[in-house]
Amino acid sequence: MNIVSLDTETLLIRPGLLAPELVCLSWADGTGSGLEHRTTARSKIEATIRKEHSTYANAPFDLGVFGNAHPDLIPDIFQALADDRIHDVQMREKLIDISHGTFRFSEDPETGEAKPKGYSLAQLVFRHFGRLMEKEKYRLRYHDLYYVPLVNWPEGPKKYATTDAIETLEVHLVQDEKRCENACAQVRGHWALHLIEAWGFATDQAAVDTLERRVRDEIEQIVSYLQEAKLVRSDRSRDIKAAKQRMWDLGGRDLTETGEELRIADELKDHKKYLSLNQEACNSVPDEPCLTVASSTAPISVMAAYALYSRLQSLLTGSVKHFRKPVMHCKFDPLKKTGRTGCSAINLQNVRTYPGVRECLRARPGYVLAVADYEMCELRTHAQFCKDTLGFSDLGDALNSGIDVHSKVTSNILHMPYEQYCLERKTDDVLNEFRTLGKAVNFGFPGGCGALRFVDLAKGYGLTITVEEAEKHKALWKNTWTEMPAFFRLISSQTTGDGFYYVYNERAGRLHYRCLYTAACNLTFQGPAADGIKDAMFLISREQFCDKNSPLYGTRMVNEVHDELIVEAPESIGHECAVRLSELMEQGMLRYTPDYPVPAEPLLMYNWNKQAKQIFENGRLVPWVDRP
Repeated sequence: MNIVSLDTETLLIRPGLLAPELVCLSWADGTGSGLEHRTTARSKIEATIRKEHSTYANAPFDLGVFGNAHPDLIPDIFQALADDRIHDVQMREKLIDISHGTFRFSEDPETGEAKPKGYSLAQLVFRHFGRLMEKEKYRLRYHDLYYVPLVNWPEGPKKYATTDAIETLEVHLVQDEKRCENACAQVRGHWALHLIEAWGFATDQAAVDTLERRVRDEIEQIVSYLQEAKLVRSDRSRDIKAAKQRMWDLGGRDLTETGEELRIADELKDHKKYLSLNQEACNSVPDEPCLTVASSTAPISVMAAYALYSRLQSLLTGSVKHFRKPVMHCKFDPLKKTGRTGCSAINLQNVRTYPGVRECLRARPGYVLAVADYEMCELRTHAQFCKDTLGFSDLGDALNSGIDVHSKVTSNILHMPYEQYCLERKTDDVLNEFRTLGKAVNFGFPGGCGALRFVDLAKGYGLTITVEEAEKHKALWKNTWTEMPAFFRLISSQTTGDGFYYVYNERAGRLHYRCLYTAACNLTFQGPAADGIKDAMFLISREQFCDKNSPLYGTRMVNEVHDELIVEAPESIGHECAVRLSELMEQGMLRYTPDYPVPAEPLLMYNWNKQAKQIFENGRLVPWVDRP
């Protein structure tokens, strides 16, 4: 297969401009290499995108530059991606490392210690060839050459640009000797994420004002209590040493930074430094409730107030400060070890749960947010893995038949017939609350969670159970979904012989090597679910940019949250956009769950809100509004 390496040098990136103007294009193939000025680069870009396989270091950036310079080539870019003709050496290296069990870390041959590793082109070149690349001398200076003809360029910038293309091609050819399945699909997902980053998520400044007032008012509520308890100084700074001493005195000795027992406390000179002061730890110590705050329905203790104070200060310096920008541009990590995505700069995948934070993000004027999220997606991908490897899945069959699987497990725990439980919980609040236990069991145990670990996990669901109860719940769960014992035996058999395990998911086409046992269990459903939503994002973004007959044409995605996608659409066709979003999400996931299709419920809203519900008027979806 002939392949062409392409690389761009551009004007400087700045906030809100992730596809800056092209300055020059460098290329390399089996016959040689070259450099094209922006005014002559079109023919090389067009010929390569339309006919050839091409490889890049961070393909979405270069593709965005091509699309910005030549919008008529955008459909060709999507077609090349769909044809698996776009490659990315950074993505390929990550997949190779995942399959070797060395993702982001490598073992030092002399010390045996794990050393961090990165995936920039310079790092890949050094890793494979031992060559150092000069990346800082010219990288940020090509704007000075924007109007300068190529014949008048100094030799340094020309060599720098061409070297990038040459090195990218050499890395790609070395990678061909190793396993890197699924790479082109991951590049498609990365491209869709890059388009989200470039468009951004608009903010609601009135909602930000409300959030800031609420946070500052609550700080005023608790600061005097904390100063009286000597946990906050007169200048309002936290006294961490005093807080850890109080935690210790209250019996929080086993609450370490990792949540594990402080087994070596007696051997440490300063054992208190390992105590955790996070919200879970502070809420766990037996400190008497003493004050009521706006964000809690019940009185909280001094230690809980201390944790809340830290959280509120973080909200002011984090979310509130960030949301003062009219548009939020986050940065996605397209591939973590699990196959999932990550988010940084401002983490829009893990927005603070404090009231009013999520609502600071909204559609632009005249638009609505069309939102759809998958229903129990990872339970269905887990069921599909069991069907593929074991031949059956009771869990999958129950999901297909419309059974409420959380109620099914709960009814077995309570030793009640399923139909009776479903009927009685409608009028019995206590029975209804028990369903949370079934939810925790269904989501917790498939990942190889033991009874002791499940006790901690259950706390996240607001549940307090004993180890003995957790063991009974796990046994009943295995009896409910009879494939689970065989599933755990399968994972246990896939050992690498050194205390680690491996997992290969045929539908995802990805091997994970040298995993911990719990990670191996989780990867059977997290990876395929992540790949499915990436496929869906590509289908959606393609219609947004290329299909003029689609209601999604001209709309933009503004966020991806693992099992949820958010599209900004004109209010006048919000219903059509939400329905089409749902259809494409279901279509994208179908490759990974053909036996257990995953539904995606569509809805509309103006501000992002997890409490939003489907609202229909005259058979059409209309925006949900949070009314007091």
